[in-house]
Amino acid sequence: MKQLQLMIALLLVGVVFLGSCIDPNKDIKYNHYTKADTEAFEFLKTTYEEALFQQYAAKNYNLGAESQQIAQEYKILSEELVKLATENNVLMPSFSATHFDEKAAPAINTFAVVTESTVPDSAATASPVVVQEQTQPVSKETPAQKVIHSQETIVHQFEVVSRNTNVSVRNYAQSKLEGLKELLERTRSSIN
Repeated sequence: MKQLQLMIALLLVGVVFLGSCIDPNKDIKYNHYTKADTEAFEFLKTTYEEALFQQYAAKNYNLGAESQQIAQEYKILSEELVKLATENNVLMPSFSATHFDEKAAPAINTFAVVTESTVPDSAATASPVVVQEQTQPVSKETPAQKVIHSQETIVHQFEVVSRNTNVSVRNYAQSKLEGLKELLERTRSSIN
């Protein structure tokens, strides 16, 4: 009987010991388990990225006197989004150092134009082909327009998720929506 009790005690100690070594976030990392539905998940990811872009834009563009104040408000917003994401078991993305440089840069479309020289078809030699690369901007948005568009995206995400079934996300969005709309209007007036 003592051997059985000893064996059960050792087994219990082993289970407790091995259970304490397990990463508590393994369900989130490996099984993609979250408490957020798809809409809330997309909201957290998109608004977090856009809030970080607003901070980047305030540092790198001269967009008016209020740009630092706007950046501070979006810094607070991004911190709150991280907290909300943690409550809902959502891992927030981490971006490379050049992510926002690429996002803010004007999109350039490079294409090749092939032209043939005017050699008659009866010529026995192949006609030479001249290839010229031309660049054309895809988007003609200025940095100020990109900042406003980013803020409009954030406001839209908050409007959509303010009707979400996830109570914590819905309440957060409803509490922040009016302030973000006012911030968007202030940004529009300070840039224009």
